[in-house]
Amino acid sequence: MVGFTRQEYLRELEVFKRINEAPETHRFLSTLKMSWEDLAQDRIFFVMDLYPTELLSVLAGGMPITMRDRELYCRELICAVTALRDLGIIHRDIKPGNVLIDVHGRAVLSDFGSAINVLSNSEDDFEYWKCYDSVGTPAYMAPEVAAVNVTVTGYRPCADIWSLGLVFLEIFGNFSGPYFPVTTIEAIRTQHAKLDPIEGLDVKQVPLLELPPGLMVMLEMMLRYHQEERFTVQDLYLMYQSYMYDSEASPAKVAHDWKPAIVSPQAADDSDVTELLSFRGFAKTMPLAPEEPAELEYRAPRMFE
Repeated sequence: MVGFTRQEYLRELEVFKRINEAPETHRFLSTLKMSWEDLAQDRIFFVMDLYPTELLSVLAGGMPITMRDRELYCRELICAVTALRDLGIIHRDIKPGNVLIDVHGRAVLSDFGSAINVLSNSEDDFEYWKCYDSVGTPAYMAPEVAAVNVTVTGYRPCADIWSLGLVFLEIFGNFSGPYFPVTTIEAIRTQHAKLDPIEGLDVKQVPLLELPPGLMVMLEMMLRYHQEERFTVQDLYLMYQSYMYDSEASPAKVAHDWKPAIVSPQAADDSDVTELLSFRGFAKTMPLAPEEPAELEYRAPRMFE
């Protein structure tokens, strides 16, 4: 289990369970089919849908995506973070590499390894919830997440909005790679120190393709330096409804102009699949250990219906 602790996998499993219990979100969020733990191999297995590609490869590979495709990516991702908010989940690592592209060309937000469930009694409670650890990919961290004193000052869910704003810049950017080409938290702090401490990132100075109506203003509010001045998820969705929403062309209905090529994986033998899905040979037959493998055994509701 390299990179993540067992407790972090358990936390991700709880996030997936919450998503799986809300079928209306599955259009915009990746889901978990099943999971289990093999103590003998010290491995944890998560089974998810296979997607043809991810946004990072689409942008870096110069795929022939249209302006309409780019706008749809933004609309779909706004719906994704809104779905997370409705479930009380903060993603904390939004970036092109964590945006999958399905067979229809649509964007699906994925990878909830850094996400947390926020237990709140109201929508207002969610927006003011605070985290106190630097989590995520440095190039996409909001200033308050990368701050030296983050363990004291903390950050709100709108840190996700900063990250999403940087993804939107890449989608419409006339440049390659992340806007902040850094790999360490120290380097992103240096970049943040160059920003206007009031306005934040000056979007008008970024080389961009032609933007859809309202997106420039939206980006300016998503990339405000101070979290108190930045759009919340609710603010973002309200502006999306005002400028980008079209009931006849909602993200759930519209097909993209560009769709990824489909390469079918090698088919497994039916008996192998049955053995795999039964959990036989895995957690239930492992010797006693401090961990309880049953904690990580999960099958999505209605998976075999």
